[in-house]
Amino acid sequence: MKKLVIVLFLGIIVLIGLAMVVSFLFSFDVSLPMASSGIAVIPIKGEIVMDGAAFSDQMSAMEIADAIDRAASDPSIGAILLEINSGGGSVVATRQIVEKVSKAKEKKPVVSWVSEVGASGAYYVAAASDHIVADADSITGSIGVISVFPNIEGLLEKLGITVTVLKEGEHKDIGSMFSELSEEDKEIIQNLLSGAFARFKDDIIKFRGDQLERTRFEQVADGRILNGEQALDLGPIDELGTRDGAIEAVKTL
Repeated sequence: MKKLVIVLFLGIIVLIGLAMVVSFLFSFDVSLPMASSGIAVIPIKGEIVMDGAAFSDQMSAMEIADAIDRAASDPSIGAILLEINSGGGSVVATRQIVEKVSKAKEKKPVVSWVSEVGASGAYYVAAASDHIVADADSITGSIGVISVFPNIEGLLEKLGITVTVLKEGEHKDIGSMFSELSEEDKEIIQNLLSGAFARFKDDIIKFRGDQLERTRFEQVADGRILNGEQALDLGPIDELGTRDGAIEAVKTL
């Protein structure tokens, strides 16, 4: 019985090892799927993060950026289609993709298609492309920046648990879940968010200045979500359509 348990345990270890190897290989060898001759299709799905998780089929920001780079440099590819279904993610991770899209469109057309969701950072990526196609019932917009800091101090008190924090630097524990944010802490974080938000909006205006009127944009750049029809009316997107419609837009460009 002990031998059987040992064999099973070793077998599990081997399977986990093989799975990790396979995951590693796929993480660093992302192929470029083709929608049709000369069009590279790059998916942007789920949360946008710097590094991908093991056993996940979602590409990380760095993998997406690399795929865009390769598509832009490949002479057999005439255009790039970004298939977006994401609610956004990390500001820094998103900016890695935005930068690559901006550079890629100097070489060849880049079109974004928003299927179900293309909000926040994912919309930021779409705005960097030449043309945005979105489903009429898709969710886009959500232009804003957010940080959430849970506070479990009251819960710990009820459970009779105390936490001792030792620090050097008055604000070293800023954002700790064990204490309430002070007014000064809130001001520090708010300044960071305001800076990131201003860069977000300025970039969108830069990317879509011809299609977007500043006053109308400011009215909807308050974190609200928009469906495809509303986004078309207000200027954040260029066209309503399906994936096939986005491919036709790529061919036209």
